[in-house]
Amino acid sequence: MDKATITLKVGETFTINASVLPANASQEVTYTSSNPPKAKINSVGVGEGVAEGTANITVASKEKPSINKVVQVTVEAAD
Repeated sequence: MDKATITLKVGETFTINASVLPANASQEVTYTSSNPPKAKINSVGVGEGVAEGTANITVASKEKPSINKVVQVTVEAAD
């Protein structure tokens, strides 16, 4: 995964690029937000800051969901 934390403003977007090791393993992953009213994310890893607050985005292997990483997203007020 390319990020451990993300800070952005309401209305801004972000992308999480993830890969599963080893390289010959299935690269299919799922993205889940712990708090969609604050930060949402779609099935290809593109997210958006919705409202001020925090959310954890969990990226998990579709083949083995126990293999996962969490990215902490902090959404701040827009300027």
